[in-house]
Amino acid sequence: MMMRAGLKEILAGVALLIAGCAPAFSFDAATDAVLGSLKIGKVLHQNALTTLMSGSQRWCYDQQQNSCGWSDIYLDIGDERVSYEGSTLWDEATEIAVVHELALRDDRYVCEVAETATPTTRAIAVGSGQPIGGRPLAELKAEIGAAEAADISYDCFDYVLISLAQNRESLILRQRQYINGTTDAANDVSVTLHFDPTVAHSLKLRW
Repeated sequence: MMMRAGLKEILAGVALLIAGCAPAFSFDAATDAVLGSLKIGKVLHQNALTTLMSGSQRWCYDQQQNSCGWSDIYLDIGDERVSYEGSTLWDEATEIAVVHELALRDDRYVCEVAETATPTTRAIAVGSGQPIGGRPLAELKAEIGAAEAADISYDCFDYVLISLAQNRESLILRQRQYINGTTDAANDVSVTLHFDPTVAHSLKLRW
């Protein structure tokens, strides 16, 4: 009986060890295939890009430890357009989330489109986490609308793979901005794609 009990304890310990080594989540087949085909330093083409948009939990721009300069969550992926909810801090006390659309072009670019996103704006008070509504939200939307009208460029972007985590739970891309067809490395931004929902939801925005 003592030997059997000891064997059970050993087996239980092995089972716990295996469970601890198992991934916290699994990829769908399309995402898994794309992650297996990516090459460091190569531009992502449309199929890979849209698959990662769909399969990832959050795109964290200029990540520093557990904070993002701003972040995107992709909502709908079409053949010619995609939509995403972009989140940022409008000021130190106000986080905003706005739905935008992008056009897919030339098998590699995502391009801003002319539709205004202001009506979709959600706002949250940073200190309390409470949603902002009513007149304060209406005033905020007016401010955002004025900023949009003053800064309309409709630029395009493409993405180059920088690194892929060994466990594939995240990867880093370099976003390149094209203004009138020209890119400047000074405008490049790193973006970390997170696939683990626990990690993605734990990230904070910074001012």
